Amino acid sequence: MMPSLPALAKHALAPLAGVLAIAALSACSTTSKPPLTTAQAAEAQRNEAQHLFDQAQSFTAGEQYDDAINLYKRAVSIDPKNMLAWYYLGVICNHQQRYAEAVEAWRVAADIAPMDPRPYFALGLQYQELGMYGDAAACYDRSLEAQSDYLPALKKSVEVDQLNDNYTDVTLKRINLALLRETDPKWVYFLRMTQLKTQERVSRAGGSTGH
Repeated sequence: MMPSLPALAKHALAPLAGVLAIAALSACSTTSKPPLTTAQAAEAQRNEAQHLFDQAQSFTAGEQYDDAINLYKRAVSIDPKNMLAWYYLGVICNHQQRYAEAVEAWRVAADIAPMDPRPYFALGLQYQELGMYGDAAACYDRSLEAQSDYLPALKKSVEVDQLNDNYTDVTLKRINLALLRETDPKWVYFLRMTQLKTQERVSRAGGSTGH
């Protein structure tokens, strides 16, 4: 903080006897304020990072993706524990086909918030889009470990099992759980068709196939 200006104007005509007292007061008034405590400094950093995050969100809405990426990176350099900044950094990097950067950002987000299903779900989507179905399935599993009823991961894990021709009792459990909550007719149809095939495979395997 800049030191405050000396407040001497009102004492310009003070009696000579008060000069020493005025000088002492002036010295006190020009002294710097105490430094921020560790907690105050951390809060100031979080506020600055949040401001950059908000700006990045605005740039994202305006499709200024390179600027958004730069701001998200600045935000996490100031506040490395800002999970949402890491997560959205991954989202925009993925959109820009900067896949390695997206993976790194989402993995950091997952480490910061291991009980949030979104980072591993996002990783799973990227791997699935790239045709890496085994890696996608593993990421959906991790997402569902964080939140067992996370509907997006339930649906995509079933889809990847179907793509992998991997119909198991775990698949069936996820289908049943997803059907309790899904309302999109296309997804409901897909889940019911996959449910029939999975029931057949699991029955043929003796009722328990593992995953």
